[in-house]
Amino acid sequence: MREKKLFSVYSWIILAFFIAGIALVLFSWFASIYGMDVKNILSADGLRWLLRDSLKQVRLDFPFLSFLAISMSCGVIYKSGWFSAVRKTIMNNRQSLSYKQRWGLQISSFVLIFYLLVLVVGLFSPNGELLGVTGSLHNSPLVEGFALWFSFGICSVCFIYSWISGVMKHVHEMVIWIIYGVKKAAPFLVLLIIVLFFIELCKYVF
Repeated sequence: MREKKLFSVYSWIILAFFIAGIALVLFSWFASIYGMDVKNILSADGLRWLLRDSLKQVRLDFPFLSFLAISMSCGVIYKSGWFSAVRKTIMNNRQSLSYKQRWGLQISSFVLIFYLLVLVVGLFSPNGELLGVTGSLHNSPLVEGFALWFSFGICSVCFIYSWISGVMKHVHEMVIWIIYGVKKAAPFLVLLIIVLFFIELCKYVF
């Protein structure tokens, strides 16, 4: 029921921005007729921009592949049971976990700590492999590659936990978990793309 309500909210917001986009296009047409200082999207130049450059700018504003990688890892975090196990441990409800779950959580925690230590060493090593050319985090591989190292690290931890705890029965479940994350993030992705496209329309018109 909660998922249905959330999907309904996404649908209404998407519809609202779609109607607002059509209204903006018509406004730019009428406003240009009456001599207002706006760009007409329905003019020759406006149509060329709409077909050639509008989506290009949306791609620049929104890192699609990074969003996709993070959404996949979120699906793995949820479906593997790792997040639930961590939450129960933090809330002092660790006894509700089975022996295999506790063992899997311990091993996966060691893997996570080791992975983070590798990143820290890359930051503070003499060569500073994960730092930018200026020796800072600005434009560094660690910051720009956040989606990649976060997704790889957290997925590795979750897969190890699910394998040891017995949550993962078959190898193909990994792919199912990854797809689950993308499926859950898809409505938000559609909404975000439409919002960014509407913003680009506003920038062009005004």
